[in-house]
Amino acid sequence: MIEPTILKNVPKNLPISCDEAFGPIVIIHEYDDFAKVIEEINSSKFGLQAGVFC
Repeated sequence: MIEPTILKNVPKNLPISCDEAFGPIVIIHEYDDFAKVIEEINSSKFGLQAGVFC
């Protein structure tokens, strides 16, 4: 069994950050600029699911 994993501060060019991961993994990126978030989301080659946690 693979335990759920939370990754933070992962460089965006690493495969785990920019390719599809098949496992219980979440990668957390922090942003200060909402427009930058939308720009990065729209540049993805995948259909996306997103969550906002406050």
